[in-house]
Amino acid sequence: MEDKNSCQPNSIFELALTLMSSTSDNGERVDLAEYKANVIFFYGIGTFGNRKHERVTTMPRVACKECRERKLKCIVPITGQDCHRCSHRNVPCSLNPRRPRPPRTSPIVSVLEASAYSVEPALPAPDSNGGQHMIQAPLSRAAVVGGTVPLASYHSALDVGSGSAAELLREGELTQSLLLLYFDNFGDIHFMFDQISLLRQYALGTVPNVILLSMMALGVRYSHAPFRDPSMRMHWGEPLFQEARQLLKDGFDDGSLTMAQAYVLQATYHLTFGGTRKAWIYLNNARILLSLLRLPAGLPEDESDPLQAEMARRLVATVALMDHLFLPFLDIERPMIRLKPLPQLFNYDEFDALRTRSHNASPASAGPNLMQEILVLSDTFFNACRNCKTQGYPQEERWSSVVSSLATWRERLPGELEDSDANLETHRLKFTLRPFVFLHMLYHHTWQLVLLDQLEWTTEVLRDGTSPSHPQVLVLYDHAAWVADMTCRLWEVARLDLHNSCFGLIVIITQTILVHRLLSSSELEEKIATQSKMRSLRDCMIRVKDHCRLFNWVFHQSEWLLRVCGQEGFWKNDKWTTVLNDQLRTLGTRFERLNLQTAGRRGDLESLADAQSQADHFQNALPRILREGFISPAYGE
Repeated sequence: MEDKNSCQPNSIFELALTLMSSTSDNGERVDLAEYKANVIFFYGIGTFGNRKHERVTTMPRVACKECRERKLKCIVPITGQDCHRCSHRNVPCSLNPRRPRPPRTSPIVSVLEASAYSVEPALPAPDSNGGQHMIQAPLSRAAVVGGTVPLASYHSALDVGSGSAAELLREGELTQSLLLLYFDNFGDIHFMFDQISLLRQYALGTVPNVILLSMMALGVRYSHAPFRDPSMRMHWGEPLFQEARQLLKDGFDDGSLTMAQAYVLQATYHLTFGGTRKAWIYLNNARILLSLLRLPAGLPEDESDPLQAEMARRLVATVALMDHLFLPFLDIERPMIRLKPLPQLFNYDEFDALRTRSHNASPASAGPNLMQEILVLSDTFFNACRNCKTQGYPQEERWSSVVSSLATWRERLPGELEDSDANLETHRLKFTLRPFVFLHMLYHHTWQLVLLDQLEWTTEVLRDGTSPSHPQVLVLYDHAAWVADMTCRLWEVARLDLHNSCFGLIVIITQTILVHRLLSSSELEEKIATQSKMRSLRDCMIRVKDHCRLFNWVFHQSEWLLRVCGQEGFWKNDKWTTVLNDQLRTLGTRFERLNLQTAGRRGDLESLADAQSQADHFQNALPRILREGFISPAYGE
């Protein structure tokens, strides 16, 4: 009896601890005063030998397993049914044992089954009349690589409409999907992260939250989340961005690679949503940190950690690339000292050998280096943009160095990176299609800037069909046709669209060149083909502007350009020369809204529009130059 009584207080205190760790009916923890009262009550019962406490040693569970794991309030409307959170997400609730459980399958099998039943919603694609028809999206790389159900799937059980940043980080499936979306959509301009290494670090929990939140904020806009739903938060990435920004403010003076990477991610977020001035501030902060760490000057040959040294070089390359592509015609002061010399990066095979073997392992055989080629070509593009602002020099003298750099780069380009159908399919299978296409698109666009001044906007050329006096105009037409054809083909083959900050300028310049070709051509078949290319570029901008807010203004400016160019004799207006020389190269680059009256507008361009063009614009009608009747023989009579 003494041994049994001596053990009795221990069991009572265990009961009290159970009460303290349990939750009340509304999901909240038991108050301290209530806990003390329960301890005294049960201790008194045990002292007098009452053994009723043995029937209540285990309190009933009033919080389901899902809510307990995430430490959230579990609200149960009716006992025996699903809680509010599980019911809202359509997942099994541990409080409802009568609900049938889904069969356990492997993640890859569930992904394939989900794709077979149209898990990802159909994507809207614009048709020739400006409307939209639905195109079924294929299985994305995020689903194949991550082994999870695609983001915003009806079977993914993810709440894509609410939740704080801290709650979203608890959703491992959501975080991983957003990270994969980031790598899928920013692999053409961001070299500073390796996908395999970062996902491994994420699984180990070693990735800083400021990096995770910034990546998730960029990736969320490229998911299939129903942003147009009335109950959906329109700026769903904003809480993630604000939380990352707060963490960045707390460690703004921490001179580390992590802070520099966070500055680049924040700059990309601002640029994606039209904040060019803020993006320039963040990018300059990253440049300052790199200068303080003396990374642009190079790394020692005998570094102790070659992998860390390569990631540092990739960070420098990313900042240099964004500097070269960052709104080249924007009227802001450029830094006097650029990141020179450009770092020499490892190719994919060399980096894999460095990542999977010991630090002192010999690198793999030298092969094509896609990232290095983009970096070198971007430097030539920057020089071409700078020459466009230079006046008072002869044409050949002004462009001789750029033309020589383009010719040298083209001759040294490896065969694995040349523009061919076989290489296109190879990079599609290797998930490097986006940077591969951007490499060649940047090459053709640089040639566009070099030859753009050769266009003659005269009545003899545009109406009478006189051949252009400059033979390079035909070469310029070919560059514009390649950009339009590749944009259309990229969407048909892989359902991809380029959307970096340089692509808006590429679209505007290409549309202008195609307008000149359409008006100057005398063959009906050539006019039909040119008009089809112009429509494909317009359809691309309609798709991209649903994700990138800056393309709302690019599309707005391109629409005004097409409406003006569809008018009879628009080139005779004196303001057209000003539009060509001053505004044309900035239409796709100046995105930041200064005020509500002049948001994304160019006064000189809109002032060229007649009454019919104004009416078509307010009715959101297809520009006249893209209509079938525009190229008919009766048009303009």
